[in-house]
Amino acid sequence: MKTITDPKELEQRRIRVVGLVRRGKKVSEAAQEYGVTIQIIYRWLKAYNRGGKKELKAKGKSGAQPKLTENQHKQLLKELVKGAQAHGYPSELWTQERIAKVCWKKFRVKYHFNHIGKLLKAMGWSWQKPTTRAIERNEREVKRWLREDWPRIKKKPEGSAKALFS
Repeated sequence: MKTITDPKELEQRRIRVVGLVRRGKKVSEAAQEYGVTIQIIYRWLKAYNRGGKKELKAKGKSGAQPKLTENQHKQLLKELVKGAQAHGYPSELWTQERIAKVCWKKFRVKYHFNHIGKLLKAMGWSWQKPTTRAIERNEREVKRWLREDWPRIKKKPEGSAKALFS
């Protein structure tokens, strides 16, 4: 049986199952037929007995309400399209920290930077890898670091060949 996630469909299922059981269907049969537990049907029956169909109604989405309104989401997208440099950053790279700061400056809404990815995904944006390297990148220094510093700081596994034959 497919998983139902739509609140209205869940409500209809609750009403249908309670109706069947009240008309004489065995709880165990209804549970098997609708792919739910016996315990949940008893919970639905108890709710129905307490207040009728209104107790079986869909409650809507649970969890925290969005911090930004739909209009503010649109405004944020416009700000992001302007680019990071338009907001005083030295490069066009948008980071989660930078976007969190823009949310605070523009809307006085505080987001932890780790949540920004979810916010962007909800707005239809996705993580992108830059296609070019930074202008400031010093290739000679990168090669030196890889040759001299990286081998020195890289952890070696305890059972490495060098350790075994030293």
